[in-house]
Amino acid sequence: MIFDPALVKNKQLYLRYSHDDVFQLYVNGMQLVSTGYEWKSDLRVNIPDSIAETMKDGKAVIAAHCENRMGGALVDFGLYAELKEAKQTSVDVQATQTHYTFECGDVELKLTFTAPYLLDDLKTLARPVNYISYQAKALDGKEHDVAVYFEIDPHKAFRAGQSTQMYEKDGLALMKTGQENQKLWVDKEKGERSWGYFYLGTKDDVTCAQGDAAEMRAYFMKEGDLKQMRKSAEKRYAAFAQKLDVDSDFPQHLTAAFDGLYTMAYFGEDLRPYWNKDGKTSIEDLYAEAEKDYKEVMAKCYAFDRQLMADAYLAGGKEYAELCALAYRQSVSAFQMSEDSDGELLYFTPQVGPVDEYYPASPLYLRYNPDLVKAMLNPFFYYSESGKWGKPFPPHDLGGYPIVNGQTIGGDMPVEEAGNGLIMTAAIAKMEKNASYAEKHWKTLTQWAEYLLENGTDTGDQITTDNFAGDCPHHANLSAKGILGIAAYARLAEMLNKKEEAKKYMNAASEMAKEWEMAAYAGDHYRLAFDQLDSWGMKYNLVWDRLLGLNLFPERVIQKETDFYLAKMNEFGCPLDSRHSYTKADWTVWTASLSDDRMQFRKLMLPLYKFMNETTDRTPMADLINTDKATIVGFAGRSVVGAYFIRLLE
Repeated sequence: MIFDPALVKNKQLYLRYSHDDVFQLYVNGMQLVSTGYEWKSDLRVNIPDSIAETMKDGKAVIAAHCENRMGGALVDFGLYAELKEAKQTSVDVQATQTHYTFECGDVELKLTFTAPYLLDDLKTLARPVNYISYQAKALDGKEHDVAVYFEIDPHKAFRAGQSTQMYEKDGLALMKTGQENQKLWVDKEKGERSWGYFYLGTKDDVTCAQGDAAEMRAYFMKEGDLKQMRKSAEKRYAAFAQKLDVDSDFPQHLTAAFDGLYTMAYFGEDLRPYWNKDGKTSIEDLYAEAEKDYKEVMAKCYAFDRQLMADAYLAGGKEYAELCALAYRQSVSAFQMSEDSDGELLYFTPQVGPVDEYYPASPLYLRYNPDLVKAMLNPFFYYSESGKWGKPFPPHDLGGYPIVNGQTIGGDMPVEEAGNGLIMTAAIAKMEKNASYAEKHWKTLTQWAEYLLENGTDTGDQITTDNFAGDCPHHANLSAKGILGIAAYARLAEMLNKKEEAKKYMNAASEMAKEWEMAAYAGDHYRLAFDQLDSWGMKYNLVWDRLLGLNLFPERVIQKETDFYLAKMNEFGCPLDSRHSYTKADWTVWTASLSDDRMQFRKLMLPLYKFMNETTDRTPMADLINTDKATIVGFAGRSVVGAYFIRLLE
């Protein structure tokens, strides 16, 4: 066997083998493996230094013997190599950045992934750019020759038929990849809806290549760059290599970007992304701006991350702050931003809704930029006010992305979505200290409030956002949302000096709250459904009673419910309701925030923190989780984790 001698010096060599039955193996005349009468598969043994020393010239003679005593017969083995020194020593997840530290022999490598989601800076937020920054430091005080290698497999993202090209323009080294022969929106025959191009590049001095992955890696390991890497017919993989300035005060970086060309077809109008809303900005222009702003944006991200952690720590403690940092990027990354032809800002997830997913996500955006909550609601107001909808309550969604022509994904959820729309609009007014946005859509809001008033305290068999847990007519928490929606409308009317409307709707909401308490009363708690005597469930919607200053439900209701939840706790939290042992993480945070009692908040929150640290499922942050074991049920990677920020609305 002949191999690159550098492998012995730079990598840990090991043998993988399977055998049936008795097996011995020698490398360069020295025994490495000797088994008894057994049969096992995919075992690993490291090559010790005593054997590796005999392999330093890049040659090895491997001799193996297997004795089959009975049954099946098998022997299989191979020699492998892995990096010997690289060791991750830390990881720090912040709102806009994740920081890794590695020890690579006598050199420390710091690697930072930055998504500059600064919600109060729409230009930076809308720019589809992430930064990969890296910095090397000598741990022994000596000089070192250090280089970094980045490899991309576009096939993973674009499957078959992708086209990848490397090029330079205006001092930028760029890689562009995407599917060939793209068709905008949907190819109905093939079911395709993949378009746009991914870019990776930098203004720093780099070398790059396309070709066979193993060949490029081997060349880099030998030369430290890709300068003279031969041209290859195999162009599936692309790579960048860069020499690092050891002990530099400022990191070097690559910039990753995505040009989606268009965001969606919005009621017959093809919308471009916000960063290119006039169609005049090229990807090279985008890169030039991103490179120019790199240091300033990085400084803003560091400052924002520090401030978020400080604010969240004061609001709910260390564990709460860490959960907020984990939730922030996941929620924001779910959204895209555009403007319609009338200049209305649109901020949307793939289905443009549902409203009952924007509702839990909203605290994050209310906290940092209420204009983005308006941008979530704008499409729903347009759909209602254009005459395209025609019902006295909001639609559930606006269609199967990317073709947005109206509700298609889910059925009607009248009380749920009307309550959501009214509460979110009132929350915007509370944060901005004016109701101008509500005034703009007053006729529609009035229609929604009238609908809630007409349907009364008991919402019958209407669907709730928690219907995944099973049908539940006469749902008390849904009723509470409807009542709070009516009161939210009254508060908006009060802010707009519409005194008669304010009085009428607030009085009605107050009477309904009294009816609710009587209908839901179950002694030491309040029922899940008015007609289910032994039921119970989280009344997370009540959190808005305090946050909006509505004061409809007596403190005894909140205290009784909170005490009951604490008595129902499992290892990883309180179940959503009496029907299952699972819970919703977003509603857990809202339930913990029902009271301003800090100790009660922490008692309900800490099991959720424990789950996120101990779960054995390798998924993005999930919002439907078990409370009696460290596994998720579903709903991973969703925007609803913006709900964690409700405590920061205090």
